[in-house]
Amino acid sequence: MSRRDSHRILILGDSHGRHFNQLLRDKLTSNFNIQSFIKPNAGVAEVISAVEDKIGDFNEGDYVVVLAGANDIDGCYDSTGVSSILAAYGELLNKTTHTNAIVSTIPFRHDRTELNGLIENVNGWLYNMCQKHSHVATFTINNILHRRFYHHRGLHLNILGKKHVCAHLKGLAVQYVSEA
Repeated sequence: MSRRDSHRILILGDSHGRHFNQLLRDKLTSNFNIQSFIKPNAGVAEVISAVEDKIGDFNEGDYVVVLAGANDIDGCYDSTGVSSILAAYGELLNKTTHTNAIVSTIPFRHDRTELNGLIENVNGWLYNMCQKHSHVATFTINNILHRRFYHHRGLHLNILGKKHVCAHLKGLAVQYVSEA
C-alpha cells in the first residue's frame, strides 16, 4: 500500500496515552499509519509542543489525536491556570488547520474527586472552543468512562479503559476516512 493510500494518525498524550498506539493499531485496518508521541507527567502545552514538526506533511486525510490535561488540572487554582490550558489547546487548533484533529476532553480524576467540578467546567469551555473549528472533533471521554476503567488509585486508565477508549477512537477514525 502506498503512503498516499494510507491515513496517518498521530497520538499526542501525557501518560494517559501510553499503549494507545498498539491498541488502536490492533483495531484498525492496515491503511492506517499510527504513531504516538507520549510525554508522561507533561501538561498540555508540553504535549503539543512538537505538533508542527510532526504534522508538517499531514493533509485532510490524516489527523492528530490529543489526550492530555489531567496533569494541568492539579495546578489550576485560579483563572490563570485554566487560561493556560485553553491557550495551549487554542495553539493546537491553529496549528492543525491543514489536517484533522480529535481533541479528547480531560478525564475525570478519581484520585482527587474534588477536581472534577473544575474538570467539567474546563471541558465545557474546551468543547465550545473546538466547535468553532471545522477540522476538529471533540471526544467527550467522560461520557464513556466509568470508575472501573481506571487503576485502583484513580488517576490512570487501566487496560480495559484504554481498550474502551480505543474502540471509540476507531469509530472516529473510520468516520473521518469515510467523510474524506
